[in-house]
Amino acid sequence: MRRSFFARLTAVSVLTLSLAACTRGCAGETELAFCDAVKRNDAAAAKALFDAGQINMLARDLNQTCEPGAALLEHAKPERAEFTALAVAFVKQPGMANACWTSPGNSRRSADGVVRSEGGGTACAIYYAVNNHNVLVVQALLDSGVSVTDNHARNAVYDAANQGWLDIVRLLVEKGGDPQAGLHVAQRDRRVDVVEYLESKGAKEDVPPLLVAARRGDLPAVDAAIAARADLNAVDQNGRTPLYRAALYGHVEVVTRLARAGANLEIMTTEEAWTPLHVAANENRADVIRALAAAKAVVDVRKDAGYPTPLMVAVQNQAADAVKALLAVGADANTWTQDETTAVRRAALYGHYAMVKALLDAGARVNEPHGPSWQPVLHAVVGLCGPLPAGDTANDYYRVTVMNALLAAGADPVARNAEGKTPREVVEGLLAGTQEPFYRACYQAKLDALTKPPAARR
Repeated sequence: MRRSFFARLTAVSVLTLSLAACTRGCAGETELAFCDAVKRNDAAAAKALFDAGQINMLARDLNQTCEPGAALLEHAKPERAEFTALAVAFVKQPGMANACWTSPGNSRRSADGVVRSEGGGTACAIYYAVNNHNVLVVQALLDSGVSVTDNHARNAVYDAANQGWLDIVRLLVEKGGDPQAGLHVAQRDRRVDVVEYLESKGAKEDVPPLLVAARRGDLPAVDAAIAARADLNAVDQNGRTPLYRAALYGHVEVVTRLARAGANLEIMTTEEAWTPLHVAANENRADVIRALAAAKAVVDVRKDAGYPTPLMVAVQNQAADAVKALLAVGADANTWTQDETTAVRRAALYGHYAMVKALLDAGARVNEPHGPSWQPVLHAVVGLCGPLPAGDTANDYYRVTVMNALLAAGADPVARNAEGKTPREVVEGLLAGTQEPFYRACYQAKLDALTKPPAARR
């Protein structure tokens, strides 16, 4: 039976798209075998296929699941020496240093009848090497003539600066990469060594001088700007003021000087809605917290109930020194967020004794629910076993110290979780479900703590 005109048109369209999908060659059995070897982490098989010289490394299959060159570069991480050596050999081949792979994404017809493309993008060899932090492959690309001036190169500098990889940034910039491309992201994320290097190569922030001086901790320049009546509340493109920057970088004297000069202590950033006190909490800077509190910063500041207070930020980041400093200057120990949970339950979820104890000593209530993820506080710790979180040495592998502290503070030992189980029932189930000695010892220690009379708990 003859196909209709529309059926034949559709078939032609599919064929056209298929051919376009592999304009540099469609992957055959050899290419598919190479991709399979890479996915299986079989470097020997991949090398044998590569060395045979029969692979089109720029090919792709019609389903775009096998692109030999891209697969190799993506897999060539520093810890995989064999694949790194193979990637170096690949990019040294003529024309391969600037190879890119483009994914066309998907097309769909919207309600108004317009066909729109979604997804897709371009990834070049330099992208894979930089994002893998593979210095050997980056160096091979540079030696083989990879472009260091086009948009892909700028993105490579940006990506390396974003990760704080000074070695990669240095390689790219020394070969002619644009130092300006990485400056913003490096200073935003406090990559101090990267920022200093990029600025030494001529990169400059396009912001008022006071913002630069505050970031650098340049007190004479800050004093000069204050004397010249500079805008103390100028913001960069992320909404960060000079005071925020000084707090981020830990320049306490600059924080104090700006606050005394009248800088607004509560201006919030554009994205996170954080104040200088929030970032000091996140960075675990107790000295900055004390300086801001002395300047009368609002200790429990937040945009609204859906956003965290500085104390909640400190707990979420397991910044124990910041937690203690905030509580010492009057932060509410019962802080919570509307879509999260209480600070003390979050600290218990981390098994972080130092934070739990500090919150309890400051009056945190252990049976008060808040937020959709709240569960009875003991349930946060009953299943925790293993390596210690960062912080106080009073932590233990079984987190019994945390459990005992919560019980001593009045945590309900028979409160039921969302499944209707008490802490003891949960632990008994965990104990029955494992034969691994460490976990059996951990769960038994928790069971012992839960069954001890209150007077016997430490």
